[in-house]
Amino acid sequence: SICGCSAKKMVIDHAVPKTFRGVLCQQCNVRLGWYEKNRKIIETYCAVPISPEFEQYSVKRKAGRGR
Repeated sequence: SICGCSAKKMVIDHAVPKTFRGVLCQQCNVRLGWYEKNRKIIETYCAVPISPEFEQYSVKRKAGRGR
């Protein structure tokens, strides 16, 4: 699973019929499906640099606490 959990309800993930990618919890499966449907919009949005007037609002992670 993407999140690392082993939920009660696990689902088989596939890219196209008969192409097995792995096993996901239901929540990761739904989120991955949403991301795949909206990938272009998300990647385009994330490629835009943060405007200087909004940098003051960006979250700063403490050292050693990131993923």
